[in-house]
Amino acid sequence: MSPFLFLLLLGLSVFSNALDLKGAIVWNQLCPDAKTLGQAKAILDDGSNYYASITRDGSFVIPDVPKGTYVLNIVARNYLFDQYRIDVVDTLSAPEARPYLPGTPLSSTANSHVTIAHPLKVYPRFKNEYFVPKQSFNVMGMLQNPMIMMMGAVGVMVVAMPYMMKNLDPEQLKEVQQSQARMVNMQSSITSGDLSGIRSMFTEGSDNVGSSSATPSTPVKNRGKKKR
Repeated sequence: MSPFLFLLLLGLSVFSNALDLKGAIVWNQLCPDAKTLGQAKAILDDGSNYYASITRDGSFVIPDVPKGTYVLNIVARNYLFDQYRIDVVDTLSAPEARPYLPGTPLSSTANSHVTIAHPLKVYPRFKNEYFVPKQSFNVMGMLQNPMIMMMGAVGVMVVAMPYMMKNLDPEQLKEVQQSQARMVNMQSSITSGDLSGIRSMFTEGSDNVGSSSATPSTPVKNRGKKKR
């Protein structure tokens, strides 16, 4: 075998084990040029072994990709691109490229009939938004706040209470005033830590209940005496 033929076979064996994956970004209104895109890379899988930088015209070449299945992704700071499944079946022919949905197992054969020509054409799809615009003052949103609604209800009760008190009977008005006084005393006792005052208020309430319940029992005894 001649040295020339040996070198030719050796070169074919070396280059038959890998191929170059080529592609280009198609500029659109979302990303019109490389300056707008900024620094970006085309990577296969995690990019640790096979990657290439995006040139000024948007093209890229990932060299010496061996047989296997990969996921191609364009990594850019401000833009998102579609991902592609790359199957290098035969290094002497063009690789097979298909759209890839993130999270789909590579062993899946879904959408196997959808293929993309090589060299690939990749389109910018979305622009990342890192800053949220400051919201303007919204009166209706403030009024819908539960705390504001509770404060409004308390204010209405404070304003309407005097008018409600005027329409009460003298006895009912006296009971309401007594209950208010007990509540005020209880709050002051709680804040001051006077447990005896709180206990006395509860005993007064129980005594009042006992006296009111014992009042109707007198006619029953009188009825018994009359029967005798």
